[in-house]
Parts: sequence; structure tokens; C-alpha cells
Amino acid sequence: MLYFALLLYCFVGTIFLMESYFEGERNGGEWDTWRVGGLVLSLVWPLHLVIGLLAVIWSRRVSPSVITPSHWR
Repeated sequence: MLYFALLLYCFVGTIFLMESYFEGERNGGEWDTWRVGGLVLSLVWPLHLVIGLLAVIWSRRVSPSVITPSHWR
């Protein structure tokens, strides 16, 4: 399962890296700070998504069950 998740992460990161690279080529192909930063961020943003999803999963496991008035009988 871990290998599949890593493969999926690399696939998504590669797609966005290629899109950012080709966009830079269409706009003149100069290697400035903004272009390099865009390429780096295209590899990093899926990691933030994974961390967010893991935080949601972890918080659901840790949070206590909620007792609402409809459970009182």
C-alpha cells in the first residue's frame, strides 16, 4: 500500500512538474527565481494534501464519540 501511495504521489507530482516546465517554456524559457520556485512548489504541494488527509484521518480516530440528545432514551 505504501508503494502504491508513493507511486501515486510521484505521478501527480510529475504531471504538475511537467505542466509548470512547459508553461515556462511557452513564456520565453528564462530560468529565473519564479520559474524555479514554481517547479519546486509543483513537487511540494501534493505533500501538503497528504499531510492534510492524514490529519483528518488521525483526528477522527482520536476524537471521542459525541453523545447527542437523540441518543438518550
